[in-house]
Amino acid sequence: MRIHADILTTLDVFKAADLAGATIERFDDHGSRKRHHAFEVTLSGASSRNANGGRNDFKAATWDQWGVFLAHLFDIDPKTLTRDYSGRTHFHWATTGRYHLAGEVHGDECPQHKWRYSGENPARGVEPSTSALQRCTKCGALTRRAS
Repeated sequence: MRIHADILTTLDVFKAADLAGATIERFDDHGSRKRHHAFEVTLSGASSRNANGGRNDFKAATWDQWGVFLAHLFDIDPKTLTRDYSGRTHFHWATTGRYHLAGEVHGDECPQHKWRYSGENPARGVEPSTSALQRCTKCGALTRRAS
């Protein structure tokens, strides 16, 4: 994952991985056109899936491990950007507040979410006005994306 940031440090990234119970398998420091600098990070963790398209040398981090990891980084630098999240506010909106306090998962941690469209539109009165809400059939966690 490429993480664009202004104030995050290498130490912040490694602490976030530790809080998430994940291991950094790859870490590179890059320049960024969007922010002061960028990090390329690959996490391993408790998923039952192999990381990086089927490599057998380590297991991927779970969605919840990535969530705890990112929540810590967004707490330090709210304007951090990733491919999927345009900052802390968007991250908490998309993950429905599941990782509001860094280092904690609000609800049961799930080793492998199985997402299904729920048919609900929770975004009435919230920008964007339309969103697709998905619920994990295993633990009930919610995620949403603008549609």
